[in-house]
Amino acid sequence: MKRHSSLALALAVGLVALITPLVPASADATTAREVSGATLRWGLSNETNNSAFAPGTYNFLSAGKVADPGVGGQTFKDAATWLNGKPAGWKAEAGNVAIEKRTVSGSYAAATWEGLKTSSTGASISPPTSKVFSDHQVVLSGGSGWADPDTGRAKIAWDGDFTVVFYSGMSFFFVSDPELSVARDGTGVLTATLSGFGSSLADPTVWTSVPARKVTLATLPSVDIDADGVTVAPAYEGVRNGAVDQSTTGTGWGSWPTSFIAWLADAGSASYWYSSGGAVDANKPPLPIAFAWVLGDTLAEDPEDPVGPVDPEPTTPTPKPTTPAPTTGGGPGGPGGSDGPASKAFTVSDAQLWWGVNQEMSNSAFAPGTYNLFSAGTVPNPGKGGQKLTQKDWKATSGNVRIEKATSSGGHRLATWSGLSTTPAGEPLGAATNGLLSDHTVVVDGGTGTVDPRKKTATIRWKGTFTALLYSGMSYFTVTDPVLTVSGGTARLDATLGGYATAREDTSVWKALTPTKVRLADAAVKSLSSARGFTVTPRFAGVRYDAPASAVAQNRAVSGWGAFPTSFLRFQEKVGTASYWYTSGASTDRFKAALPITVSYDADKPVKTPKADAPDDASNGTTPSTPQSPTGSSTGPTAAPATAPVAVVPPPAATVLGAAAVPVGTTEGVRPVAQPIGSSPPSWPWWAGGAMAAAALLVTAGSRFLVRRA
Repeated sequence: MKRHSSLALALAVGLVALITPLVPASADATTAREVSGATLRWGLSNETNNSAFAPGTYNFLSAGKVADPGVGGQTFKDAATWLNGKPAGWKAEAGNVAIEKRTVSGSYAAATWEGLKTSSTGASISPPTSKVFSDHQVVLSGGSGWADPDTGRAKIAWDGDFTVVFYSGMSFFFVSDPELSVARDGTGVLTATLSGFGSSLADPTVWTSVPARKVTLATLPSVDIDADGVTVAPAYEGVRNGAVDQSTTGTGWGSWPTSFIAWLADAGSASYWYSSGGAVDANKPPLPIAFAWVLGDTLAEDPEDPVGPVDPEPTTPTPKPTTPAPTTGGGPGGPGGSDGPASKAFTVSDAQLWWGVNQEMSNSAFAPGTYNLFSAGTVPNPGKGGQKLTQKDWKATSGNVRIEKATSSGGHRLATWSGLSTTPAGEPLGAATNGLLSDHTVVVDGGTGTVDPRKKTATIRWKGTFTALLYSGMSYFTVTDPVLTVSGGTARLDATLGGYATAREDTSVWKALTPTKVRLADAAVKSLSSARGFTVTPRFAGVRYDAPASAVAQNRAVSGWGAFPTSFLRFQEKVGTASYWYTSGASTDRFKAALPITVSYDADKPVKTPKADAPDDASNGTTPSTPQSPTGSSTGPTAAPATAPVAVVPPPAATVLGAAAVPVGTTEGVRPVAQPIGSSPPSWPWWAGGAMAAAALLVTAGSRFLVRRA
């Protein structure tokens, strides 16, 4: 009996041995384990934690979804209220989402409304180019899913919303329900659903809902998950997105994922998320993302490998055709011509001064719905800062001064309010970096004085005032009673400047400045023998400007770097807009060079406009022969290299002009003084040359705002 039992046992063991290899025991085996209570911690980018270029505005995060203001162009009055009085609802915590701020010790604590404007040490984060940030992070908790450190896979989702706010609410969007997917090869994606509103740069009251769409927030090229989580750097450098204005030449150029950019293009803030040549491009790359979790039980079945969405290949849209450059141009006020050379000294009683100053003064500005523009006369004092000019306070004519706009045919006509925000062909200006300009010019008649062609000397004085407004009047200055002096082969244009200074952190500050006589321009003059007048291009290229320590330094590493005259810039330091008038590394530097000045000895017989070709040595101040606008449309006597963004303005204030002196007979700007006027730091240095950077501001695509920053 014992023998039979032993035999039976041996047979059973053998049978098991034979059968066992046939059983696919590993079919349902897995090393993937449950995850619950996972956290996602992310600051998005430094630009999301930066001050913005519009006066008194910032970029920041809010837990949950902030309330709809109902119209565009609104900013947070405080954490609870929009500027128009509607509920806003900034929150540090909402459901599974919290906003935390870095402390001095390096740890993180709950965010506060006041802390959105300061660094972890309490320092101001202004200007946008300071590289000082508020250091906030969005923290999502309660994530669930699974992770498998053995195979490198993971799939975890979070339930919650947060808001990304730019320009203190002029542009914002919602991010909902992020999801992490990591494949066996170590590649991963973070996806989420975006929703929010789009607006128009030309009309900030436009406020349209942008349909929600699931996009890739971050592409994760190398993810090595651990049992307790992973910290990973998203892809950016070298990523192309197909945007026309993406800069692919600077160090570290790149982009956030294509689907993310495509949605933001509709919302109006795409250029904040890729290199656009702006002063704040270095702030745009994504910051590292920290994921943390605790592994739970092993899953009952092996999950399918995560497959994240594949972003479409970027396509570059075909640029819209611009107005072709005319073969012949209309002169200031009408067609002109030459009556032959003049040799004897003569007097003038109705000379005309014709100048567009620079292309930045015909550009859109970075703040949504604002432009740079001229108004004849002195605009009314708004009484406080941060105000925009209204139509009733703008003038096309005032005394001897009028504002003219180029036409699509190459001529000029009296400016209109609606034309301040369009090209000569009627196309909206759009983004400040796209090269579309309004092409406006200041014309002053009634000049009196003497001209001696043989001695190459002249003195002509004009009576009148015009106002140069940036950001539709959030900042402006007046120019009164220009005086042209020619001697020693150099023409010098002086005038008295007036205006107001304000503070970026507090736009209600509005301080009248002492009227000051400054040098507007100086240029080489070859001859005064033309019977009708002459055209010269002011010096800009190679002119040095030593900015105060608190301001953006002059960028002298690019072709065509330069500046307006020193005394002009010293006054602009007080106004707060000096960086609009010298190369500062901004994406709109190409618009800053001084445009040609045309002086006609008789306003009824103006000098003929030069042909629309490149000027001869125009950047060095020689007499140009053939200027050209970057858009191809005529910009008057001559157009300097394309370089400036435009802004729509609030009403400027009236000023009483004095007679501070600039030495006549000197050429400014070759080696300007390094110290600022007075001991106070200049206000609004954040405007970084109209880049307002860039970096900075909102770039428009279709119904979008803006950015290049950016």
